[in-house]
Amino acid sequence: MTSKHLGRSVHDLLDGRLGASASAEAMAHLAECEECDARFRELRDARERLNSSDVGIDMAFAQALLDRERMATIAANEDPHHARAVRPPDRRPVYLVLGSLVAIAGGVGVAYAAGAPQTVTVETASGETPGAAAVAYIGSQEVASDAQLSAWSCPDWHEAGLDPVYAEVKEMPNGTDQLFLALVSGLDRVLVTEQHGRLASAWGDVPTVQQGDQVFHVIHGTPTSLVWEAGDLVLTASCDCEVSTLVDVATAFPADDEPGVVDRISAGLGQLVDEIIGSD
Repeated sequence: MTSKHLGRSVHDLLDGRLGASASAEAMAHLAECEECDARFRELRDARERLNSSDVGIDMAFAQALLDRERMATIAANEDPHHARAVRPPDRRPVYLVLGSLVAIAGGVGVAYAAGAPQTVTVETASGETPGAAAVAYIGSQEVASDAQLSAWSCPDWHEAGLDPVYAEVKEMPNGTDQLFLALVSGLDRVLVTEQHGRLASAWGDVPTVQQGDQVFHVIHGTPTSLVWEAGDLVLTASCDCEVSTLVDVATAFPADDEPGVVDRISAGLGQLVDEIIGSD
């Protein structure tokens, strides 16, 4: 017990947990200290009312326990270590961290969704799109080295035996870019169109040819077109020639892997930033 007040020892005295010497010392303190004596009598009376109540609790005493000022006065006499032990832990830092994690996860999810490739249908796989605006024109001498083509798929021109004629980047009405790459294979002129996206499920109904691990969709018409995926790109090769010529051209282009989660999130963040800056 403390030298000034009984503190939590008053509960031990009521419960009979003090030895004979400590009990005598506590009773002597009660005789001299009005504050501790009042608290001792209050707790003793409360216990008696609890024991005598038909329903097991005295409502007047329960109301007194709910009085914050009264409880604060009683708690002021408790020893600090005990008060800390019974005080509910402060969970606000935990909630703050959890809130931050939820916000970050939400932002990453938005960026991941924004970076998801668009769906390319049979109708949008190839051909000139009305309203497209030219962004860059690259001549045959610069096609192999121009930095603007780094985001696109290009063959090793010398090894493939293909000759570039020109490359042109255009902005579509929906805000995405599309590459038009003209090349010569033997005596045939082939136009390769590239756009970022993935093939829609409807492509399962389009005839295919396979070369190694690559699958190419064949659209018979004038001209004949070959459509395939390379990573996050959809490529279309069109020519008034045999399908075999188009397959030879298509297999000369790198078969890039599917972009990972980090790449998808990075692309999505870039799009979100562009939209925010563009909206100012």
